[in-house]
Amino acid sequence: MVHLSHLNLLLEVLLKSYFFNSRCVLVFTDTINKIELQPAIPTIYLEVHNNTLNSNLIFKHYGCQDVLIHHENASDLFVQFEKLIRLNNERFNVRRYIIIGTDALKTFNTKQLEYVSNLVVVLPNLDTESFDLITHLYGDENRSYEQKILDVWYSHNCSFLYGNDLFPDKLSNQNGRRLKIGTFTYEPYSVVGADNQTFHGTETSLIFEFVKKHNLTPAFTIIGDDLWGDIYDNWTGIGILGSLLNDEVDVGYAAIYTWEEYYNFLDYTKPLTRTGVTCLVPAPLLAAGWLTPLHSFSFEMWIALLLVLISDTIVLSVLLYKNDNRQYLNDSIMTMIQLYLLQSLKIPMKSRLMKYFIALNMVIVLLLSSTYSSGLASVMTVPRYTKAIKTVKDLALSGLPWGAPTDAWLISLRQVEEADYKTIKNNFVVKNEEGLVAASRLHNFGFSLERLPYGHYAVGPYVRRDVISNYRIMQQDIYWEQCIFVVRKNSVLLPLLDDLILRVFEAGLASYWEHRVVSQYMDMSVQRGIKFYQHRVQEHDIVKLKWIHVEGTFAILLIGYAASTITFFIEIANKRHLRAYRLSENN
Repeated sequence: MVHLSHLNLLLEVLLKSYFFNSRCVLVFTDTINKIELQPAIPTIYLEVHNNTLNSNLIFKHYGCQDVLIHHENASDLFVQFEKLIRLNNERFNVRRYIIIGTDALKTFNTKQLEYVSNLVVVLPNLDTESFDLITHLYGDENRSYEQKILDVWYSHNCSFLYGNDLFPDKLSNQNGRRLKIGTFTYEPYSVVGADNQTFHGTETSLIFEFVKKHNLTPAFTIIGDDLWGDIYDNWTGIGILGSLLNDEVDVGYAAIYTWEEYYNFLDYTKPLTRTGVTCLVPAPLLAAGWLTPLHSFSFEMWIALLLVLISDTIVLSVLLYKNDNRQYLNDSIMTMIQLYLLQSLKIPMKSRLMKYFIALNMVIVLLLSSTYSSGLASVMTVPRYTKAIKTVKDLALSGLPWGAPTDAWLISLRQVEEADYKTIKNNFVVKNEEGLVAASRLHNFGFSLERLPYGHYAVGPYVRRDVISNYRIMQQDIYWEQCIFVVRKNSVLLPLLDDLILRVFEAGLASYWEHRVVSQYMDMSVQRGIKFYQHRVQEHDIVKLKWIHVEGTFAILLIGYAASTITFFIEIANKRHLRAYRLSENN
């Protein structure tokens, strides 16, 4: 049996040499052969009972990234810890292991070792009173689990045989290790090709830079119809998210946003681009011609005018009543109508107060009629359109159905409870590409798209150049998000991807990639059409007056004719009824 004092001495040397800048170290130890260390860094001892780790004691937000396991079933504890960190919200992306125990070598046969780069197994040699320090190759695709002796430590003189680095950098050069990548075609982020050389896209370009920098071999997995997919509470999933959860791929991308509800299951990189999600809506149509006479004043102005007319009628009724006019109500209504229609008045003006009242109203009517005439001339000269959909509120009030091939566009809105957003969520419709192409020709459907950071738009192929002139992009974003790459929870690749993303962003490569991919793989006629019609003001040539310009006036005339005709026949019928009634009474 190895002498604990020698083991304690070796571990203190390792902690002092390699963990001196660590925040703290987690130590899982036997209750019987307990190690006793006096390191210079904070150390959290956790005794393991019944070969089971207590997650309530481990995950207290200590911030520890280094783990020392000393137990007779060390490999089992290693597997347990790797499973527990996937179930907890704390992150261990730069974790390092020192493992000592009877079955420590079994660690090299575990599946979890595939996702760990920094690991040292301490194996005692009783004959020579030395300790072999062993790790795994990790980077080599065919020899990832193969053991490698890093060094030998002799207890009698406290020295290393080779003096090698016991935690070498295995990630900078991964010797052709296979990187499993999940994606699907979603322009301009990802364009699927026939082989590795024909994959393109803004985010694909970063992946190629990543595999080139760290000597990885890309192995693409094309996600099927589930696209982004979903993750369920029982740790199962579909689509690209499910593939990451099930370890079918190491990294996934295709305009994946910082969706909060999936952060418990996966790890997110730093964002590469900011995108604004908005909607391509039908362009406003010409307003109905029969409403032309009403466009001279706003709705509020018409309400105010109606209130003034009613109040004037009431005041005039009171004045006529004081003048002993028995038909004061009928005369007041007819007088105000005649006044506002610029007709001559027939009522006697006996009092000075009534003269002042009528004179003041004549001045008001003169101003109103002049204003109305000017407004009507302007309305007939400049065409009027239906209300444009520019904001989220406009989209909600319009009741316009909008959609895309998947409901992933709504993931960011699942927790939003504002009334307008609840309405537009209810109006979202999932259609296949053929259905969206058909809907684009009906002028009654909106299409979700992304406003990219460098002047382009991520719009689906179902919006084509022959219909783009019939649509306008909303001025306001429905919401905005950050586009990220997603990796396995606690993946050791996350810090490497974060570092590369920041360097790419600083160099401005994201802008270059966006312009290149959009120009090569997307319909530039659609891109230019969206941008053109976003800023273009409707222009119209001078034309002769047409029926559409005056149909509102004739509509009022026809309504008047119809009302007077109906009133005329009602009066005739009423007169005949009264005559018959009188004859019956006389008889």
